[in-house]
Amino acid sequence: MAVRIGLVLVCVLALSAACIVACTEGLPGSQGPQGPPGPQGPAGDPADLSVNDPIPVLDHVAILVEAGTCESKRMQLDAGVRFEGFFTIDGGGNDVDFWIEDPDGNVILWTKSRPCQNHSFAFVAATDGEYILFFDNRFSLVTHKMVVVSGIAYPSIPIWGGN
Repeated sequence: MAVRIGLVLVCVLALSAACIVACTEGLPGSQGPQGPPGPQGPAGDPADLSVNDPIPVLDHVAILVEAGTCESKRMQLDAGVRFEGFFTIDGGGNDVDFWIEDPDGNVILWTKSRPCQNHSFAFVAATDGEYILFFDNRFSLVTHKMVVVSGIAYPSIPIWGGN
Protein backbone atom coordinates (compact mmCIF):
# COMPACT_ATOMS: atom_id res chain seq x y z
CA MET A 1 0.00 0.00 0.00
CA ALA A 2 1.57 3.30 -0.96
CA VAL A 3 0.44 6.78 -0.10
CA ARG A 4 1.91 9.82 -1.79
CA ILE A 5 2.15 12.88 0.41
CA GLY A 6 3.79 15.74 -1.49
CA LEU A 7 7.17 14.48 -2.57
CA VAL A 8 7.35 11.74 0.06
CA LEU A 9 6.31 8.18 -0.65
CA VAL A 10 5.58 6.00 2.36
CA CYS A 11 5.10 2.30 1.92
CA VAL A 12 4.29 -0.31 4.51
CA LEU A 13 4.53 -3.96 3.57
CA ALA A 14 2.90 -6.76 5.59
CA LEU A 15 5.92 -8.75 6.76
CA SER A 16 8.46 -6.07 5.98
CA ALA A 17 9.64 -2.83 7.46
CA ALA A 18 8.20 0.62 6.93
CA CYS A 19 10.13 2.39 4.17
CA ILE A 20 10.44 6.03 3.29
CA VAL A 21 11.68 7.55 0.04
CA ALA A 22 11.94 11.28 -0.22
CA CYS A 23 12.90 13.62 -3.00
CA THR A 24 15.09 16.17 -1.26
CA GLU A 25 16.31 18.28 -4.16
CA GLY A 26 16.68 21.89 -3.13
CA LEU A 27 15.80 21.35 0.52
CA PRO A 28 18.10 23.20 2.90
CA GLY A 29 20.43 20.86 4.73
CA SER A 30 19.53 17.86 2.54
CA GLN A 31 22.86 16.10 2.72
CA GLY A 32 21.55 12.59 3.28
CA PRO A 33 20.43 10.66 6.30
CA GLN A 34 22.01 11.35 9.61
CA GLY A 35 21.30 9.20 12.61
CA PRO A 36 21.75 9.72 16.30
CA PRO A 37 25.30 9.45 17.57
CA GLY A 38 26.15 6.40 19.66
CA PRO A 39 26.93 6.74 23.35
CA GLN A 40 30.28 8.29 24.04
CA GLY A 41 32.47 7.25 26.92
CA PRO A 42 35.93 8.21 28.16
CA ALA A 43 38.88 7.14 26.01
CA GLY A 44 39.26 3.38 26.16
CA ASP A 45 35.80 2.94 27.67
CA PRO A 46 33.82 -0.01 26.21
CA ALA A 47 31.00 2.45 25.45
CA ASP A 48 33.19 3.67 22.57
CA LEU A 49 32.16 0.50 20.71
CA SER A 50 28.44 0.61 21.37
CA VAL A 51 26.04 -1.63 19.43
CA ASN A 52 24.22 1.58 18.50
CA ASP A 53 27.13 3.11 16.58
CA PRO A 54 26.39 3.46 12.85
CA ILE A 55 28.41 1.39 10.38
CA PRO A 56 29.11 2.87 6.92
CA VAL A 57 28.01 0.25 4.39
CA LEU A 58 28.18 2.28 1.18
CA ASP A 59 30.41 5.33 0.98
CA HIS A 60 29.89 7.42 -2.16
CA VAL A 61 29.79 4.42 -4.51
CA ALA A 62 29.56 5.64 -8.12
CA ILE A 63 27.46 3.53 -10.51
CA LEU A 64 27.16 4.29 -14.23
CA VAL A 65 23.68 3.28 -15.39
CA GLU A 66 23.84 3.28 -19.17
CA ALA A 67 20.80 3.94 -21.34
CA GLY A 68 18.59 0.87 -21.60
CA THR A 69 20.20 -0.92 -18.62
CA CYS A 70 19.60 -1.68 -14.96
CA GLU A 71 22.45 -1.76 -12.43
CA SER A 72 22.49 -2.99 -8.84
CA LYS A 73 24.47 -2.77 -5.63
CA ARG A 74 24.47 -5.66 -3.15
CA MET A 75 25.01 -5.49 0.60
CA GLN A 76 24.83 -7.89 3.55
CA LEU A 77 22.64 -6.90 6.50
CA ASP A 78 21.59 -8.62 9.70
CA ALA A 79 17.96 -8.80 10.77
CA GLY A 80 16.88 -5.75 12.77
CA VAL A 81 19.47 -3.42 11.25
CA ARG A 82 18.11 -0.03 10.19
CA PHE A 83 19.64 1.07 6.89
CA GLU A 84 19.51 4.72 5.85
CA GLY A 85 20.69 5.64 2.39
CA PHE A 86 20.99 8.54 0.02
CA PHE A 87 21.71 8.73 -3.69
CA THR A 88 22.16 11.43 -6.28
CA ILE A 89 21.51 11.14 -10.01
CA ASP A 90 23.26 13.10 -12.72
CA GLY A 91 22.35 12.93 -16.40
CA GLY A 92 19.33 13.43 -18.60
CA GLY A 93 16.33 14.30 -16.45
CA ASN A 94 18.10 13.09 -13.26
CA ASP A 95 15.70 10.15 -13.09
CA VAL A 96 15.91 6.38 -12.61
CA ASP A 97 13.49 3.78 -11.27
CA PHE A 98 14.70 2.57 -7.87
CA TRP A 99 13.81 -0.44 -5.75
CA ILE A 100 15.24 -2.66 -3.03
CA GLU A 101 14.86 -6.45 -2.79
CA ASP A 102 15.26 -8.47 0.40
CA PRO A 103 17.14 -11.82 0.55
CA ASP A 104 13.98 -13.67 -0.55
CA GLY A 105 13.57 -11.49 -3.67
CA ASN A 106 10.64 -9.49 -2.29
CA VAL A 107 10.52 -5.82 -3.25
CA ILE A 108 10.50 -3.89 0.04
CA LEU A 109 10.75 -0.41 -1.44
CA TRP A 110 10.02 0.94 -4.91
CA THR A 111 9.82 4.35 -6.50
CA LYS A 112 9.08 5.25 -10.11
CA SER A 113 11.44 7.61 -11.89
CA ARG A 114 10.79 11.28 -11.44
CA PRO A 115 12.95 14.30 -12.18
CA CYS A 116 14.73 14.79 -8.88
CA GLN A 117 18.47 14.77 -8.35
CA ASN A 118 18.63 13.76 -4.67
CA HIS A 119 16.84 10.85 -3.00
CA SER A 120 16.89 9.43 0.53
CA PHE A 121 15.45 6.16 1.79
CA ALA A 122 15.37 3.99 4.89
CA PHE A 123 14.26 0.50 5.87
CA VAL A 124 14.74 -2.09 8.60
CA ALA A 125 16.12 -5.47 7.50
CA ALA A 126 13.52 -8.13 8.31
CA THR A 127 15.93 -11.06 7.82
CA ASP A 128 19.67 -11.72 7.63
CA GLY A 129 21.12 -11.78 4.14
CA GLU A 130 21.84 -9.95 0.94
CA TYR A 131 19.78 -6.85 0.11
CA ILE A 132 19.98 -5.46 -3.42
CA LEU A 133 19.52 -1.84 -4.51
CA PHE A 134 18.44 -1.51 -8.16
CA PHE A 135 18.86 1.56 -10.36
CA ASP A 136 16.88 1.12 -13.58
CA ASN A 137 17.42 3.26 -16.68
CA ARG A 138 15.79 0.89 -19.18
CA PHE A 139 13.18 3.52 -20.07
CA SER A 140 15.93 5.78 -21.47
CA LEU A 141 17.07 4.98 -25.00
CA VAL A 142 19.86 7.56 -25.22
CA THR A 143 20.87 9.09 -21.88
CA HIS A 144 23.26 7.49 -19.39
CA LYS A 145 22.91 8.35 -15.68
CA MET A 146 25.58 8.56 -13.00
CA VAL A 147 24.29 7.46 -9.61
CA VAL A 148 26.30 8.01 -6.42
CA VAL A 149 24.96 6.12 -3.40
CA SER A 150 25.88 6.19 0.29
CA GLY A 151 24.37 4.38 3.23
CA ILE A 152 24.76 3.70 6.92
CA ALA A 153 23.57 0.70 8.93
CA TYR A 154 22.41 1.20 12.50
CA PRO A 155 22.65 -2.11 14.38
CA SER A 156 19.56 -3.23 16.22
CA ILE A 157 19.32 -2.44 19.90
CA PRO A 158 19.35 -5.66 21.92
CA ILE A 159 16.40 -6.21 24.23
CA TRP A 160 17.73 -7.29 27.58
CA GLY A 161 15.54 -9.54 29.65
CA GLY A 162 15.82 -11.98 32.43
CA ASN A 163 16.28 -11.67 36.15
